[in-house]
Formats: sequence, C-alpha cells, structure tokens
Amino acid sequence: MPAKKITSRDIDDAIKTVKEKRKKMKFDKIKQIIAEYLHSVLDVDDFKITYAKQEPTRWLINVNFKEYIDSTSKTPVTISAAIIIDSVDGNLIEIRKFQAWT
Repeated sequence: MPAKKITSRDIDDAIKTVKEKRKKMKFDKIKQIIAEYLHSVLDVDDFKITYAKQEPTRWLINVNFKEYIDSTSKTPVTISAAIIIDSVDGNLIEIRKFQAWT
C-alpha cells in the first residue's frame, strides 16, 4: 500500500489545528484563575495584581494581599506573592509567598 501524499494544504491545516489548541488565555481569565488559587491555597479573597507579564508559555504575576501575622494582631500586614500560571491551560506552576517578580 503506497504512502499517502502529504500536500501543503494538509500541512497548513495541521498548523492551524495546533495553533488553535495553543491559544493563550486572556488576562481576565487569568485573574479569575488567580482568585481561585489564592482562595484555595492561601485562603485569600481580597488581592491586588501589581505586576503581570505574559511570556510565550506562561504568565508571571505579582499579587499583594493583607494577612494577620497571628491571632492577636490587630493590624494586617501586606504580603506579596509571585505566581506562575501556564498561559494555555491555566494550571498553577508555582506560587512563592513573600517574593515578587521584577
């Protein structure tokens, strides 16, 4: 049985299919994902994004949020966290509390 001849149209269709599967998430969707992760991982609901950079395969994001140091604290302290999220599927790659991207 002879091998199927591959045309330039076949190649173009394959490239288009791969590009559609690798579409990057928009920033609004990334913000929702960050909110979910911060709530489930650090029990944080109120946060501010202070830095966001989209790289080819990931988002680098800094967030600030308030946290009480212990149960006797009357004033919350501002905490920073550096987050890496996959820009295609939204998976959390890394979260570093007390750090930030520059």
